Amino acid sequence: LINWDFIYQRKKSPYSSHGQILKFMKKPGKALDLGSSDGILTDSLNQKGIQSVCVDMVDEKKVKTDCLEYHQIDLERHDLLKFEREFDYIVLADVIEHVRNAPELMREIQKFLLEDGRIVVSVPNIATWFYRLSLLFGRFNYGDRGILDETHVRFYTLDTIKQLLERSGYVIKNIRPTCLPFELVFESIGNSKVLKFVDKMYYKLSSFWPAFFAYQFVLEAEIGSYSS
Repeated sequence: LINWDFIYQRKKSPYSSHGQILKFMKKPGKALDLGSSDGILTDSLNQKGIQSVCVDMVDEKKVKTDCLEYHQIDLERHDLLKFEREFDYIVLADVIEHVRNAPELMREIQKFLLEDGRIVVSVPNIATWFYRLSLLFGRFNYGDRGILDETHVRFYTLDTIKQLLERSGYVIKNIRPTCLPFELVFESIGNSKVLKFVDKMYYKLSSFWPAFFAYQFVLEAEIGSYSS
């Protein structure tokens, strides 16, 4: 079986999680980037007129880009997040699968989002065809990268990520699937026209049957009414 694991880095494909996240962030404003790594999205957000307040466990000296602010905080300690209701966007790009107290975190950060603000979340799809096939062959092997990253403490399907957001008090406005990370798997030919065509065709397939073909899901939501 093909190994789809990859090093976590900025993905340039418009059909990747990063590409889809940026499509949801259309207006200038201020974003809280939770789990920002070394500033993977900061430059792209700046280009859209969106200033980023970044939060992660990365040493501040390793943050490559200029965030408006950087806070070195473990998201398991969401009580340490001290912000006002000041953000047009809250971004969690491939983050909540790493967090044990994800429901608590999702409820807590609502108080930082402006009334008309949006939260944008991306998560890997554990039910994508590749892992269904792996299970058929009796394989469910963890590694240091990809969907079965050893640091992942939760797995999500399309239904379970929707449940998490809705039960945490959000109203989902849009959901986009993402492609398999062709540009990273085939790095040596990542800019080829053939691979870009395959990327586009796979996205259409993922849009047709996201629960089965999507590699990740990107969801846009707004604050609704909380229900337990």
